[in-house]
Parts: sequence; structure tokens; C-alpha cells
Amino acid sequence: MHVQRIYEISEEQMSEYTGSRIFQVSNRVVEPKEDEHGNLLKVASGGLDEAIARPFGNIYSIRVGWNGETVDADPENFDWRKHVKIKHYQTDDGPISYCTAPLPQKILDDYYNGLNNRFTWMLNHELIDRATQPYLVKDAGGNLVFDEKIFMRHVAAARQANRIFAEMISETFSLKPDDTVIGHDSHVGPLANILRNELDQDCAMGFFLHTPQVDPKLLDRLSDVQKQFVLKTLREDILAYDFAAFQSKEDVQHFGKALDLKLPQDIKPYESYEISGNFPNKKGFRGTRIGTFPVVGNYDLYPAQAAAARKQAIAYLRKFGITPKDFIIFSGGVRADVTKGIPTLAKGICAAAWKLASQNAGLQRGRTIFVQQTQRTRPGVKDYDNEYFEIVRTHTRLRRLLPHGWEFFLDAKGRDRKLLLALSVLAGIVAHTPKKDGYNLAACEQTVVQHKKNPATLVISHGAGAGRHIGEKGAVIVNGKRRSSVTAGIVKAKWMSPLKKVEMHKAAMKQLKQVSNAEWQCGLYEGTRRGYLDNRNRASPSPECV
Repeated sequence: MHVQRIYEISEEQMSEYTGSRIFQVSNRVVEPKEDEHGNLLKVASGGLDEAIARPFGNIYSIRVGWNGETVDADPENFDWRKHVKIKHYQTDDGPISYCTAPLPQKILDDYYNGLNNRFTWMLNHELIDRATQPYLVKDAGGNLVFDEKIFMRHVAAARQANRIFAEMISETFSLKPDDTVIGHDSHVGPLANILRNELDQDCAMGFFLHTPQVDPKLLDRLSDVQKQFVLKTLREDILAYDFAAFQSKEDVQHFGKALDLKLPQDIKPYESYEISGNFPNKKGFRGTRIGTFPVVGNYDLYPAQAAAARKQAIAYLRKFGITPKDFIIFSGGVRADVTKGIPTLAKGICAAAWKLASQNAGLQRGRTIFVQQTQRTRPGVKDYDNEYFEIVRTHTRLRRLLPHGWEFFLDAKGRDRKLLLALSVLAGIVAHTPKKDGYNLAACEQTVVQHKKNPATLVISHGAGAGRHIGEKGAVIVNGKRRSSVTAGIVKAKWMSPLKKVEMHKAAMKQLKQVSNAEWQCGLYEGTRRGYLDNRNRASPSPECV
């Protein structure tokens, strides 16, 4: 949780800011809340919201999106203008406004819980079976067939939600050429297309994909309707932006292959490149810049948060009889736990426990495996309940299989981030092994808080963007899809010498400190502005037009 003292200001005070504006658009926008003393706190939850929680430079930042609330309204006749909320704040980092609105329950069910959670998120994390399963129904003969009607209803709802966000921007703030709109994640993929070609808006527009970009080879496992939808989205929606940024070089390559685009040979992090091709739309031919911009958290804030919770963390470990530096910690939300590979990690750790016990019989007692688990979410929702109980069953089963003297704790009550950061400092190993993940900011947060002379060892999978970014010099890299690889990684981390741990942590910090959060946001902003200026000078197709 990123907490910052801020204060609310009036519309008149905010009108004093007459410079450039940046609209950060995402599906879920968390507004500032009051603490127990009545002070306003700026709260960020989740990697996406954490990354864009702070204004940067002298640019007036405006957050736009869904406020987490629903209304009982007919989606066809819903008027967001009657429900929109606009609040203005001043922070130490600069001015920021929040423009949010609720969504009709039906739109939320089909757009957020439907298309994005059940299809797009699963697809981008290469969980193809889960991406197709919600749309399979039985025909008259009892055979499972793809229901195109349900899928296209979800697609239409996503378009409708983005139309609401686009109108909130264009009607409430009157976009100008020196304004910049950046859409965050696949939830708002159609935003630029709607703003530019349906609402006739003219300003710089950029896009950042926080999840992985699916390997186009996997698209053949989808239904024809789903495959064509994915390709059309990339071609017509993402290429409607002036700039499209991804977490890794691998994601850029997947994007290029899907659309048969000619990409630069050497793509360096935090730089933008113009890709070959001109893409016709209502306003003529356009080009799109592209780049890899691994997300950067507010790393300067976390050490102090971890230090503030140190006494609480020590008391927490003492309660369970856990020895500092002699336990493994891993964490995540319930939905992410199953889909990102926590069961595989748990089984890998269990196997590692037996291997370590056999390698050093004299030390097999007292070795503790500790699990930090986010609380159960959305009870009563079938998908979430099934995944939660799968986690519980996995942990219950594995506790019976551990060597004598080892313990496996499941904390399902949920803990705040400060405590989790403090526990990470006291751990011997910090493990994050998703099968596939856009980046995994939590792994980086738990790395930057470590003591230089006695750090925990980071074990992370190659499937996480952070794993590829930090590399083998800064972490023990494993294959999150294979239990044997996780086991080998845990054993390697356990027997690593103190000197090697220090060297590895130093290398990880070098990678993570390449750019600050403000520089990362500025990079997205500058890439978007450059792409827009390129397009303003583009009157006709270039010789490279494809």
C-alpha cells in the first residue's frame, strides 16, 4: 500500500494549473480515503495502481475509470453523467484529480468479470483452457460447443464500458492537442480507437500492457471467433494508439509476430521505436511507436515501511515459533495463487524440504516453511471459491507430507503490505514462481527492502517479467511450470553462501534501480508524445507501408 499525505482542493484552485495534462485511464481507480484520525491517505492496491499512484514532474495528473461501485440501471440507457464524481487533490508530488463513475451491474458482469477476467486475463497468462471453458455449452447431443453469442455479448459490454470512460474524458475535460491519454492494461484497449475515431478527439494517446502479451502460436487453440477477436483488437485498437509499451522484449516480439510487423533487431528497455507499417483509420494513415518499459514501483518508500513493521513481524513469527532467516515466504491473491502457479511452488517447496532434510539430518528439526496468504476474496463467487479451496486443499495435503520437524503455515486472514515487507526482511528465501506474469512488482518490493549485508535470496520464475528483468545474476531463476525446477531452486538458495547472497542482491538492486518510478512514467509520457508528433507530420503512407 502506497500511503501519502494529501489534501483536497477546490475546482477553483485546480483551475490554476493551466499546463499539460496526463489522463491515466484504468479499469479500477482507488480514490484517497481517511485513516482512523481523519487524515486523507492516498491508497494504492495492486501492481497497476501502485505504479501510477504518484503524479510526476510538473504535469497535472488525472485518474479516470470505474470507482468500484455498481448501480441498478439498464446498460442501454445508463447515463454516467448523473453518477460521475470529480475530486481534486494536492500532493507532495504534484496535483492530481480523480474522475470516476460506477457501472451498471450487467456491464460489470460481462465486461470485467466476463471478458477481462475469464478470457483476456487467462489468455495473456497462457491459461488457454480456462480462457475457452466459460464459453462452452452443451448442444442437443450433449457435446460441448463454443457459444459465440455469450462471447460477443461480453465483447460488446467491454466496448460499452470503454465508451463511458472515453466520454468521461472528452466531455468533462475537453481534450487539447497538448494533453496525453495513457490507457493501462487490456481492460481499456479500445479506448484510443473510440476517442479518436468515434468521438473525434485529437491528442497524444499511449497504451501500456501490464500483463504478458500472449504468444500468437497459442491462438490456434482458441475458437475461430476468439482468435479473430484477439487479432482485430491488436490491429484496430492497440494500433490506434500513438505508442504501445510492454513489459518485456518477449512481449513486443509476440505482438509483432501476431500482426506480421517488422520489428527492430535490438530492442532496449525504456526506449521507444517506430515499427514499420502505416495503419489507416478515419484520420488518415498513422504509425505506432513501440517499446519495452518494465514497470517500476515506488521503491524509495518500501524500506521505511518495512522498518516500521519490524516489531510487529518479530512478534508474528514468535507467535508461531518461527525462527528468523530460517523460513521461506511467498504470497499472492487467491485468484493469482492458482493461475500463477502457487500450488506448483508449494509442492516444489515440499520436495525441497525432504531433499534438504536428507542432505543434513542433524538440522532437519526446526526448519520452517511459512506461507503468507492474502485473504479469501469474493466469497460466493464460484470461480473464486473454487480457487480458494484448491489452495487450502493443497496446503492441507502437503503439511502431511513434510519431513518431521518441518511446518507449513497457511495464513488466510490477509495482512497489510508493511507487515509482509517486514516479514520478507526476516525471511531466508523470498519465492515468487508464477507460471506466467506480466512483471510481479511484489518480488521487487520484497527485494529492495533487504539488508545489504544479510539479504534473503530471491527465487523467481522466468515466466515473470521481473525474473527476466533481474536475470540470473540477481536471483535464482526457475521454471514455474515444473515442480522439479522449483525444488532445485529452493535447495540452491538454501545452501547459498552469505557472500553469494550479498553479490546476488547487489546485482538485483542494480537492475531495479536503473530508473525511478517517475522516470518510468516520464518514459511512457515521452514515448506517447513522440508518437503523436510523428503522426501529426504523417500526411500519407510512407514507402514502408504494409
